[in-house]
Amino acid sequence: MQNPALGAVILWKFAFTYYEANDTHEAPPFQLLFLILPMVLQESTRSVILSTRKSSSLRAFAEKFSSSQMSKADVVLSLQRRIIDLKTLSMDSVEIMVGSGMATIEAESGRVIPSKARGLKQEIPEGIDLLLRAAEYLGIWMSGISVYETVVALRIFL
Repeated sequence: MQNPALGAVILWKFAFTYYEANDTHEAPPFQLLFLILPMVLQESTRSVILSTRKSSSLRAFAEKFSSSQMSKADVVLSLQRRIIDLKTLSMDSVEIMVGSGMATIEAESGRVIPSKARGLKQEIPEGIDLLLRAAEYLGIWMSGISVYETVVALRIFL
C-alpha cells in the first residue's frame, strides 16, 4: 500500500484533524508528517491505534506496547526504522498533498495548513476508512502535546 496519493489523503486527514482538535487551531509542524504513514500503514501499529480510545492520549497508546498484555515492544521500537524506510513515500505524499491544494506549508513557521474538507464526501472503501480513522486519532492525540513530548512518548528521533 505504498501509494503516494493515498498517503497524501492520510496526511491531509491527520493535518485537518490536528488543526481542528488544537485549542488554538494551530496547524501541525511539518516534521510530524513523517510519523504518520509509518504508524498508519503498518497493521500491527494501526490496530493498536484503533483499539485505543479516541479521547485517550498518545502516551496511553505508546504505553500499550510496553504492557505485558500487548508484549509488542518491538513494534514501537521498529518505528524509527519505518520512519527512515518510508521517508521517500512521506515526501512524495506531501508533494501530492501540497500540489493538489489539500494543504500548504507556511514558510516561516513550517506548519502544514490543511485546506477545508472537500472531495472526501464520497463513500470511502473499507480498509481505507481504517487508515483515515487511525490518522484522525493521531491528529487528535498529537494536537495537544509538543513535538518533544511526541518523540519522547514514541521513543524516536526526528
